[in-house]
Amino acid sequence: MQSDTLARGMTGTSSRPFPPRAQNDVASVLHVVPSVAPHHGGPSFAVRALASAQRALGMRVFVATTDDGQPRHGEGFDEDGVEYGYFRRDLPGVWKPSLALRRWLRTSASRFDVMHLHSLFCFSTAIGGRAAMHAGVPYVLSPHGALDPWSLRQSAWKKRTYLALAEGRTLDGAAALHVTTTAEATALKAFGVRAPLFVVPLGVPPETFEITRAPEHPSLRLVFLGRLHPKKGLDLLLRALAAARAEGADVELAIAGDGADHRRELETLVQELKLGAAVRFVGHVEGAAKARLLSDADAFVLTSFQENFGIAVAEAMAAGLPVIVSEEVGLASLVVEAAAGEVVPLDVAAIAAAIRRASADPAARRAAGDRARHAAKSFSWEQTAQRLREVYSEVIARGSRGGERP
Repeated sequence: MQSDTLARGMTGTSSRPFPPRAQNDVASVLHVVPSVAPHHGGPSFAVRALASAQRALGMRVFVATTDDGQPRHGEGFDEDGVEYGYFRRDLPGVWKPSLALRRWLRTSASRFDVMHLHSLFCFSTAIGGRAAMHAGVPYVLSPHGALDPWSLRQSAWKKRTYLALAEGRTLDGAAALHVTTTAEATALKAFGVRAPLFVVPLGVPPETFEITRAPEHPSLRLVFLGRLHPKKGLDLLLRALAAARAEGADVELAIAGDGADHRRELETLVQELKLGAAVRFVGHVEGAAKARLLSDADAFVLTSFQENFGIAVAEAMAAGLPVIVSEEVGLASLVVEAAAGEVVPLDVAAIAAAIRRASADPAARRAAGDRARHAAKSFSWEQTAQRLREVYSEVIARGSRGGERP
């Protein structure tokens, strides 16, 4: 998912001038995100893809992040026309504090027309919001599912405390919140956010639509793509796979993604369930390797406990795969509307039944895959970038600035 193009710039402040901005237009945007390392999954990939699409619109784009998972640190890196700053992370862990990032934001935020913050409950979001307020720059916030009820139940007391001390102010100061599905918008309204909500779906790489399907095998080949994390429900999926095979379904599963600690737990479960060669762990894939994996699969599966969008689901649909997803996946309503697969509860028996049905009817699978590809045509990074540019222009036109109620 990370760009194959290595940084071509030198560390140090970029000397390229920012383009002039017409009234209410947006010439420059600063994305602030805790990490763009591939092993963090969807949000890291989304920021990179969005930044590239915005650059293609002629905008000046800078991504400020930490050096988490990166072989470099410093600012002024040019990756496919997007400027990146990788600031040294001071401590390990999910919060990813970086005093270097804080200093840079305090001195550089005013150089941009708008700031776009990604994620919550992390150091970069809190200091990004403060820097925008200090500079009088409006900021848009993408929570990436952090305020979903399931997410809030994880480490609940820590999150309640942090919301009271820091992130509540970040939410209050946002000129707008960007969400990717109506389900995420509903969750945020229930949480009580007061900033305007804009539903803007994410995109998929255009080459994904060009993936050609390999000839079908006698067995059903399922594929999972994503971060290896307990929220993905892979333990339920493995138990459902074992149950489906016990009922006679000829099915196998390829699991693609990073997450060493959880992978060890899953490998132990595979042994306990005696799934053996029916399950393959293929690690992180991107580019041609991901295309081959999607081409060789018969169906995609994601039984997640929480997914505000589901980039991997959109990519699988664009590749012409029918999908089996849980009700908690943000794109579940589209899957139902397009008849692009099945939406199941988080229940082993229900997941196993969906797997058996997919295994038993190849013709129905192919038809659902065709409908999935057609439905996925609405996912375009170009459209996402253009729509968000309109959101940025709207908050500038309203005169919203960090620290003020919209």
